[in-house]
Amino acid sequence: MKIGIIGAGKAGTTIGKVISDSSDCLVGFYSRSFQSACDSANFTNSNSYEKIEELILASDTLFVTVPDGEIAKVWDYIAGLSLDLNGTIFCHFSGSLSSDVFSCRGFNDDFHNKESEVRFASFHPIFAFSNKYESFKTFQNVYFTAEGDSFAVKKLREFFENLGHRVSVISSENKAKYHAACVFASNLLVGLISSSVGILKDCGFDEETAYSAFETLTMNNARSVFEKGAEGALTGPVERNDITTVEKHLKVLDGNDKEIYRVLTKEVIQIAKNKHSDRDYSSMMELIGF
Repeated sequence: MKIGIIGAGKAGTTIGKVISDSSDCLVGFYSRSFQSACDSANFTNSNSYEKIEELILASDTLFVTVPDGEIAKVWDYIAGLSLDLNGTIFCHFSGSLSSDVFSCRGFNDDFHNKESEVRFASFHPIFAFSNKYESFKTFQNVYFTAEGDSFAVKKLREFFENLGHRVSVISSENKAKYHAACVFASNLLVGLISSSVGILKDCGFDEETAYSAFETLTMNNARSVFEKGAEGALTGPVERNDITTVEKHLKVLDGNDKEIYRVLTKEVIQIAKNKHSDRDYSSMMELIGF
């Protein structure tokens, strides 16, 4: 496999570094900024290309790691080139977009059964790329979610599994819902912690102290959830069916904080009901307004 990467940002550079450290498959980079392509190529001991055509001709697999809004534009440009793309796999790494963004999807089964033809897939790493030159250090064992035509998915799944990653395949119809789940576990968690820090600041804490105070609590709870599951990790007033404490919380909260508390408490009640089927949580549900 000869892999070329279109887009020399955090995601492309990290994935390129992981590939180059484990195999000789990486051809190099093309980027809108040639300097960025050179920087990523130097970092991964690969090549940089001033023209996208040159990278495509040197590769049999193209990883498109540009921002979501640019993927279709990149493909439209490539599709308009007078290049023989037979046998080439194109794969993007967006969490929310399916491989249908490559506009020539939708051929009949005979087309997809020809191994000589162009193929399409999307592989999304469940990972937050924070730094172009550092993220590869924590990329080990990252879980990928894949969709696309069967040939491309099979080949790339084998490739990433050989690098030590796990891969789950989903349908293109579920891509947006899948990405929403990722947002719940990452971006919305950031928002939730920010809200909790804000409430603590209302109690007189400065921001630095508030974050420090919550770090052990949050990290231990997160670790417990992934070790024991939600039911095994659940503690607190809702799990105990402590209506008096929850009532006090609702009285002192207002605005968005109160609404967040109500909605998440509804979810926690469902977990508690599964954990303690002998307890009656109906009064708790009534208290939070559901």
